[in-house]
Amino acid sequence: MAFVFRAASAAAAGFFVLCLSAQSEAATTLQPRARPGVEHDTDPPGGFINFEMRYPSESRDGAPAFSQPADIASARTINDAVNRNITWHETRLWTIAPDAPSYGDCKTYALTKRHDLLAQGVPHGAMRLVVVYAMHYHQLHMLLEIRGQDGVYVLDSLPNETGDAFYRATAMPASYAVREYQAWGRPEHWFAPNMLTAQSDGSDISY
Repeated sequence: MAFVFRAASAAAAGFFVLCLSAQSEAATTLQPRARPGVEHDTDPPGGFINFEMRYPSESRDGAPAFSQPADIASARTINDAVNRNITWHETRLWTIAPDAPSYGDCKTYALTKRHDLLAQGVPHGAMRLVVVYAMHYHQLHMLLEIRGQDGVYVLDSLPNETGDAFYRATAMPASYAVREYQAWGRPEHWFAPNMLTAQSDGSDISY
């Protein structure tokens, strides 16, 4: 579950991941901009750069978007299927595993779910990767979020307090502290909250 994050200075990165929710900008914003007092720009995780080079079609820019209700239903089905078909195996490499059964860690789960949803026509701009610190495991953990008209949903490879691995962002485990996340529609642009947040309740998200 580990991958190395590129540090702000060239010095060295070094968080290892167990397996990314939080604020974004308005759907009409042409360029991602951090909101003062809420978030700041940050470097993408180091593993993302390598992934983007190997899978350019998986990281295309697109307008910030919303998924349709049918997409949310598909996301729940895909989340269950990927969680069932991938057996956890620690890796530093960011990769997708579209053929079941497969092996991988939380990055593989999140990226494979995103790949499958893209294949079903969900817009790039309606999904983003989020990295949280999972306090129970003392490690970083990656999630996928999908944005619908009625809010943001989390596709997780671990269950929340109610035992669900697909849940609204408001039900994100209190043991998760959001560390960084992609801008909607701009996968190369990453933000970090100015304060570590246990969960994203959606109240400060501009749609």
